[in-house]
Amino acid sequence: MLVVADQISQLRAELVQLFEQCNGRLTDPQMVRKSQQLDHLVVFVQRRRLEEHNQQYIAT
Repeated sequence: MLVVADQISQLRAELVQLFEQCNGRLTDPQMVRKSQQLDHLVVFVQRRRLEEHNQQYIAT
């Protein structure tokens, strides 16, 4: 999970830089792609945490 957290941090930093390069245009195709990549990883982490929570709940 640590690797994914590092990837999320890296993508966030890249997104901030890209935002500046695109003059704040959130609809720029590069911004959309990078944002979707970040969204994908965040959802992945959320699903894993939910699965872990559910397994702990079932185990008790």
